[in-house]
Amino acid sequence: MSSRRVTIATTQYEVGFDREANLLAILQRIDEAADHGADLVLFPEFTNHATWYRDQDHCWEVAVDEDGPWVGAIRERAKARRIWVAFNAATRGPRPTVYDQNYLINRQGELVGTVRKKVLIGSENDFMTKDDVEPEVFDTELGRIGFTTCMDGVLPETARTVAVKGAQIILDSLNSHARDEGALHVPVRAAENGVFLVSSCKSGPLIPWEAAGELIARRGIKPHLINTPGESQIVSPRGEVIAKGGFLTDEIVYATIDPSEADEKRLPGLGDLLADRRPEVYGLLAVPNDHLPLVTRPSSVEVAPFLAAALQTVCDPANVEMTVLRGLDLIEEAADRGAKLIVLPELFPFADGAVPANPTGAARRSREVEEAIGEIAAERNVFVVASLVEEAAGRFFHTTTLWSPEGAMARYRQMHLREPDRRWATAGEGPVAVDTALGRIGLLAGYDGIFPEAARLLALLGADLIAYSTCWRVAWEPKLGIRERAAENHLSIVAASRADAPVARGSVIVTAPRFPTPWRGRLNPVDVAEASPELETFVLQTVDPTASRNKVMLPQTDAIFNRRAELHGPLVDPARAARSAPVLESP
Repeated sequence: MSSRRVTIATTQYEVGFDREANLLAILQRIDEAADHGADLVLFPEFTNHATWYRDQDHCWEVAVDEDGPWVGAIRERAKARRIWVAFNAATRGPRPTVYDQNYLINRQGELVGTVRKKVLIGSENDFMTKDDVEPEVFDTELGRIGFTTCMDGVLPETARTVAVKGAQIILDSLNSHARDEGALHVPVRAAENGVFLVSSCKSGPLIPWEAAGELIARRGIKPHLINTPGESQIVSPRGEVIAKGGFLTDEIVYATIDPSEADEKRLPGLGDLLADRRPEVYGLLAVPNDHLPLVTRPSSVEVAPFLAAALQTVCDPANVEMTVLRGLDLIEEAADRGAKLIVLPELFPFADGAVPANPTGAARRSREVEEAIGEIAAERNVFVVASLVEEAAGRFFHTTTLWSPEGAMARYRQMHLREPDRRWATAGEGPVAVDTALGRIGLLAGYDGIFPEAARLLALLGADLIAYSTCWRVAWEPKLGIRERAAENHLSIVAASRADAPVARGSVIVTAPRFPTPWRGRLNPVDVAEASPELETFVLQTVDPTASRNKVMLPQTDAIFNRRAELHGPLVDPARAARSAPVLESP
């Protein structure tokens, strides 16, 4: 394990069609990074040639050989300058096979290893061959290093797999003209996995301007939107950007880090980012796409867009009765404003510490609140979601219940329990999604939102939207996490947080647009509505459940069907995966 400080350099610049000029650009930047004292320098995706090819044979011709002179020149320069180099290049296999391949070269100029891209995007599928090898982590003098490559990091599984396998640093080479990669996908992968994330993205036109006309015409893109933005960055295990390149600038960005900081996965007062995972209930992650409930039992109810409300309440520990009454008032007010789905925050009647102090009393109070909520749902003809305390067979559960106008129709017991809740609650044994008149609704609660697996399971169950009763306790979750859960799964999330939450952010509704949408410089855009924090109020937003059923982000690029379930065995427990039973309930 590394305990020394390491200086990382990440580059951003334009790559053209001239392979030798592109090689010279790499060698010059290796020199510059070495002169700056960097231990490792990272380069963007496809450094050998801009990604525009006449045909498959042309792609193979401009690709490089792993043991050829082009790669050899980089190895020699790494050796001469005593610096680690990580770069990406289209690499030849047997003709006409081409791989999108990352290289890791040490100070001695030795090829430590290569990693090929797992998830191809768009026209890459026409020219490249995707990898069939489980993501690898390299134990080096600098720390434990793993890779994602552009689209690999847009979906959650690859970064999660290398984190579970012990990576301290993830290197992410990008060839992207989507600004949400740098704004969202890169920092959230660092935060949710507790790793350093280093990205390198090209800066300038995706392909040289002399060839850009065909791309602009073919995809109907405005000329300024074919620019790769740069914005390369180095992000801490807490999701904080340590260093970041400018927009459309040619530069090298530096930061000095201690990789061993990534070994600390604990969230104070909550638990551990990796140790608290529940691989025994994640079995659906390993199921082939054609056997998913999303495919075999798709949500088919036609649903018009409707208003959803995410409430936020304040708990007065000295007057629980008034807290409950105000929560019920907000349900009625949201219904009066036209909301059809209304979500309450996590354990809204109870102050912090009240439930573990008296779970029996909390369960009794919860039954009273449930009865009142059920009456309002019936009277106002609305669906309501609330997180309360359930007692069953001598055990207690943190349970989220969905009421329809006809009564309680689904119950979900929280799968991931934070440390304080383990004193009184028993963890649930799987995700729950239920078909309703508003579409298929998945349920989450509290600590679940920290774990990308939880929302992913609901997407694989075919949920059109997720109702999430929570309390913001980690700063990156409302800023990055909840947005990423909607984006990476292409669905809507109605997240209700308490106004007295430790993190002062409001309740949030995140919606995914219907495909296709015009290219606006974002790969998988989501729209966000957030309530003002620290107020007893709610946020209203129109939700279109059927927009979530098409998971396509770009042509040949799908949020679900491009995932590589066969490569992410470390995310599940093989001995127990067969016994995990995700619940797809029927009303």
